[in-house]
This record gives sequence, structure tokens and C-alpha cells, in this order.
Amino acid sequence: MVSRIVGTMAFVIFMVALLEIHANAFNQPIGTKIGRVKPKKLYGMVSKPAAGEEYPMPTVDPTAETSQYFEITLNARTERCMLLPTPYNGIVGWKGLGTPPGTKGWIYKDKAAKSADPQHTCGIIILKPELIKVKGFGNDHVVGSSGMNSELYMLLYVGNDSYCALATPPHSKEVEDTLLLTKDKLAPEVCPD
Repeated sequence: MVSRIVGTMAFVIFMVALLEIHANAFNQPIGTKIGRVKPKKLYGMVSKPAAGEEYPMPTVDPTAETSQYFEITLNARTERCMLLPTPYNGIVGWKGLGTPPGTKGWIYKDKAAKSADPQHTCGIIILKPELIKVKGFGNDHVVGSSGMNSELYMLLYVGNDSYCALATPPHSKEVEDTLLLTKDKLAPEVCPD
């Protein structure tokens, strides 16, 4: 009987902890300072919060979570680069900033990102309260001529948390098959589920 009570209590504690982790998770809309897509070469974005504000940092250590990614959608095509849940080993992984690590943000680096290996397409992710920056390589997006491109949607999923940005047309620069550049776009009201 005692073992059943102890087992039940352990299960309840585990479920409460699991619910607390998910309750602390957030979906953070962010603005786009600069968004860039160069077909077959790279894609990325830089975001900075409004003056006097800060971005929330991941509530869960990214080295302990699977299914993390950065995703970009343009002209009905979505491309995703996966973020490996590993501490930085000199080639790839997450490094926590501050003491203790993670209190001032996170950096993800992949030095193999420019290779042809489809497992290595996210080059760098910087998550700081004052800056979010993403740079990926090897995309297959199509950029249309000026005025012919859709909104540029970006989603960064780290730990249990996500950051989203939406840059609606008109874009700052649109050169067919060469470059889409968008600047100074406000954060969307909410991140889609």
C-alpha cells in the first residue's frame, strides 16, 4: 500500500513539473530589423526589441531538448533547419551566455553549415535579450520579381519556446532569383500555433 502511495505521489509530482514547464513556455512575436533570402545561398533575420524592452530567453536549456528548428516561409515554400540539442563541441551546438550559462542568452553555432550536408544548414543563432539573429545556408527558396513575392514568415523554436516574425510586402528589395531584402517590420500581434 505504501509503495502505491509513493508511486502515485511521484507520478503527481512529475505531472505537476511537466505542466509547469509547459505553462512557462512562450510564443514571442518579434519585429524584423533585417530579413534576407538569397536563393541557393543563405537566409536569415535580425530582430531587436523596442527601446527599453527585452526579449524573454528560453525557459528550458536548449542542450536538453529535441525538435528545435528555425523555419522560413516565402512564396508558399517552407524551409527548416534543425538545431541539434547538444552543448557546443567546437564544431556544432549550443553555448550558454552568462553565469550560470544561459542567464544572458544562448548562441548556436554550426561550423559545418556551408557544407553540402543537409544535416548542417543552420549556421548561427544568437538569442540575447537585446538581439535575435539567425543565419542559415543552402536554401531552395524562389524569389520573384518586384511586387510578386509573398510575406516572409520566420519561426524559431527553441526548447519549449518560440519566436516568430512576419514581414509583409512591400519588401525593401526584390531581385528575381537573386535577393529578397526586407527591413524594419513590426512584430505580428501573435504567433500562429
